[in-house]
Amino acid sequence: MSTTTDILQRVDTLNESGKALTAEPVRPRIKALIDAGLLKSSRMLCGPLGLPTGEVWLRLTDDGRKLLAT
Repeated sequence: MSTTTDILQRVDTLNESGKALTAEPVRPRIKALIDAGLLKSSRMLCGPLGLPTGEVWLRLTDDGRKLLAT
């Protein structure tokens, strides 16, 4: 099982490469990090109608970045 720091590092690395997606529904471990304020998520939308794609974009919050820096 990945530690919190491992997950945050993976999300940060994926963000740098332009990829940070996960399928909906978000896994419980990721959901816990979102609820803790370490990650934020946005639903991916497609086309002019903004239809959900079933994917979520994950990004580190400032608190998540601070935790990685330690």
